[in-house]
Amino acid sequence: MADTSERIVILSFIILLFIGSQSSPQESTRLEISTDKPEYIVGDRVKSTFYIANPNPVPVKIEPYNMFNVDAFINGIPQEYGQTTFITWEPGAKITIPSESRHKISAATFKAKEAGNLTINLNIHIRGDLAESIRYTVKIKPKIESITYNESDITEIIRLSLTIALVDKEIPDYDLIKDKENIVLCTENLEGLVPEIDGVNLIMLDLDEIQTKADREGDFLYLRFTKLDMHFDGKGATVHLDNWWMSRRGSPYQYLSGGGLNISFIKESGTWNGRVQATWIS
Repeated sequence: MADTSERIVILSFIILLFIGSQSSPQESTRLEISTDKPEYIVGDRVKSTFYIANPNPVPVKIEPYNMFNVDAFINGIPQEYGQTTFITWEPGAKITIPSESRHKISAATFKAKEAGNLTINLNIHIRGDLAESIRYTVKIKPKIESITYNESDITEIIRLSLTIALVDKEIPDYDLIKDKENIVLCTENLEGLVPEIDGVNLIMLDLDEIQTKADREGDFLYLRFTKLDMHFDGKGATVHLDNWWMSRRGSPYQYLSGGGLNISFIKESGTWNGRVQATWIS
């Protein structure tokens, strides 16, 4: 009876050994492409590595590839890089990949030339026939120049905006402003800043004070910064400046006039420059 038990144990060990040493089928492996970073900025070098991966808990033996080729595209446009490699193996050779491990095929470096998507294609061939392909895409972001700013930058942007609007007379319906030497400017979005421009007295009032003035003196146009976007992203800043009516309470008039400017700013060589991107009219 002991003999029988020993034979069963030995036979079981042989079966387990046999199962553990079997090669998994070819489709149990997969191609993988990895890069040194998840995303890139224009001008970066994209370092990529190509593998055959074995995700299984046992080793696998696979038939070796005799050719692989790599191509790259940025936004669908083929890049100069193109690699085709032929490999000669010993007759009967197999590639053994340990469990949950990878066999390195090759590596390549690409230039991130422009913003968009870089797509890398890998094809491997066995006995001259295409055996497997993989496509891998990484994102390339635009190169952003960091712009630092402080209160003096904000003050200058406000001053330049008002100069464009009042001195250059680009604000819509400038001619309808009754007192062009004394302009009412709403304090909203100005964070306590008091701008100054040549030849114009700016009367700084909040919305309640502007309403009180209109109730007392009658309807008038006033300026208001409805947007002062200082979240720099390499494009500088964006300003929306409106020329808008404040009507006295009970006024019988509805005005089809007034309007606004959208102005973009960029800092070049330490100097802020603004340009009107759009105008709107009521």
